[in-house]
Amino acid sequence: ARLSAGTEMSSYGEAQWNFLLDGGDVTAFVAEPDDESGDGGNDGGGGARRLDGCLLRIQLPKAGTAGDDGGGADCGFGMMLVRPGARGRGVARSLLDGALSAGPGGCGATARKLLPVCTAAGQPVYKKLGFRAAGRVTALSTTVGSARNIPLEAEEARMRVRTYGSTHLQKDTTGPAPPLDPAIRDLFLAMDAKATGYDRTERLSFLLKNDPAGTARSILATATTTGGDVVAAAILRREQPGGPFVIGPMMGTTEAALPLVRALAASVMAERDDGTRISILLSDHLDLVERFRSVNFESSFDFPAMTLDGRPIYDQGDGSYLSIIHPTLG
Repeated sequence: ARLSAGTEMSSYGEAQWNFLLDGGDVTAFVAEPDDESGDGGNDGGGGARRLDGCLLRIQLPKAGTAGDDGGGADCGFGMMLVRPGARGRGVARSLLDGALSAGPGGCGATARKLLPVCTAAGQPVYKKLGFRAAGRVTALSTTVGSARNIPLEAEEARMRVRTYGSTHLQKDTTGPAPPLDPAIRDLFLAMDAKATGYDRTERLSFLLKNDPAGTARSILATATTTGGDVVAAAILRREQPGGPFVIGPMMGTTEAALPLVRALAASVMAERDDGTRISILLSDHLDLVERFRSVNFESSFDFPAMTLDGRPIYDQGDGSYLSIIHPTLG
């Protein structure tokens, strides 16, 4: 959590950072305090020396290129944080220059440079570097109790949803989770690749691993038509006991979105509705945003996605990517 100390993300705890950093697809770039900074980067309370800033880079292999030398991967960026006392010294530019570097695991000349979500604070920095708005992400949430009782329209109600759960996510225990059917796992990975244009096997496998000792704990849901065709899927996770539930990624037909959310909320075991929130980050799909709002989901932010080339991030996908995993991960 030293990465976010003193920044607008200071509430980000160890569990949230572990979720980002333990997936195998993220590299962290950090700026050490300058001896001439005046405060030496101390936290003011005699604690550990903190950092001037950080930036995360995520490697996004294009679908069909996983396992090559990195030449088939694009680069995403997020969690650009600079502590207030270090601002105005070029820390952000230095971090991004390092993250844009080529080489093994870096950003090659042909790699696209992507920001799945860019906050209001970050937009001036990235705009100066040539990034342009290329879509929007809207964060929406409601209580688990409300999500369990979402009123469905006729076409939505015809969807049949099945969940594949993690018992230790449901009960906040560390008991064993049931294994996920390999066929369902492979179907989910294929749907994600088709929706996004990226092979995110490593990150999604981390999400689906359900390691009792780890931070990735999840429930997978699939939606099928009356004819038995799987038309949508989503993951619900909880990064730490007692924390909010988050849905993403979700891909498929928009008619399946609320049935998936309703079933995932119903799959979370709880003795009572204690006001715990369940949230989702919808990527574009403005009509779907309005549908969620119509069933009492509230917006917490609406920020642009940005790219250096001005093209939408998922323009190699088939348009079925509905909600992202995380503002940094896309």
